[in-house]
Amino acid sequence: MLSYACAAILLLSIPTYRSKWIANSSTDNSNQNEPEVDAALQQAANAALARRDGTIIVMDAQTGRVRALVNPEGAYAQALMPGSAIKPFTALAALRAGLIDENSRTVCPGRFTGLSFSLPCVHADHLPPFSPSEAIAYSCNYYFATLGQRLSREKLIETLRPFGFGQPTGFNASESAGTERPCEVGNRARILAEANHVSEQADCNARAAV
Repeated sequence: MLSYACAAILLLSIPTYRSKWIANSSTDNSNQNEPEVDAALQQAANAALARRDGTIIVMDAQTGRVRALVNPEGAYAQALMPGSAIKPFTALAALRAGLIDENSRTVCPGRFTGLSFSLPCVHADHLPPFSPSEAIAYSCNYYFATLGQRLSREKLIETLRPFGFGQPTGFNASESAGTERPCEVGNRARILAEANHVSEQADCNARAAV
């Protein structure tokens, strides 16, 4: 499933954010240091990405203001898979579907192995069983891929749409919209069900969930 890269970060362009939030900010001393903090964040983001492909967006979680941005073209004008940014929405969809609750626990073996792809986890090994919030904090691939196997694509899409996934934000006429769809055509995914029935949609839900 391809969806626009984290629709929550595509609400407004940088100049609009800056003018809106600075104009409405209070006059306390903490705001006086914001340009310096923004400059430091921008410098750190530039250094982190260096010459690699990709984009970095640093946002204020309270106001939505973009504080640093590397590669605006990649951030705003390309429809890319959201990657691990999808995981909180996968957890929300599973909570709404009754597959997990806040006390559910899952032991991570360190890697998800499906029928058509394998994905390692990057967190430390031998951690205690994860709750949903811990799985998000550690960005556990095994947790969310196996959760995706139990969660229908329809339930996930039903959760994503109200958050604006797949929809243009309207900040620019050339903005790229996203798409919500199952596995890409041609990935040769297979799953063996009962009676050796072969399906084209092997691991689709697991892929979409991560």
